[in-house]
Amino acid sequence: MILQSLLEMYSLILRIHSALSLSVGLFRAHHTFLVGEQSARELLSLFRSTIKDQDIISIDYVSLADSDTLAELTGYIDNDALLSIATTVDST
Repeated sequence: MILQSLLEMYSLILRIHSALSLSVGLFRAHHTFLVGEQSARELLSLFRSTIKDQDIISIDYVSLADSDTLAELTGYIDNDALLSIATTVDST
């Protein structure tokens, strides 16, 4: 019974850590943009690299879009932009 509780706690900690990596990735991309990086490709790559080692996260999509038109950005960002993500965190 104690072992089962410890395993459940470990699983919960692992899911929380993985979920927090999503936030860390968003903050890293935002900070990098604020200090001058304007390449959509580089910012998306930075976000993805932050969570790549999280085995229980699967990315459905990551989008960097113009915040007014929601058009996908592929070059350099010269307006406000919106980084949006859809992911699944495995519950097992």
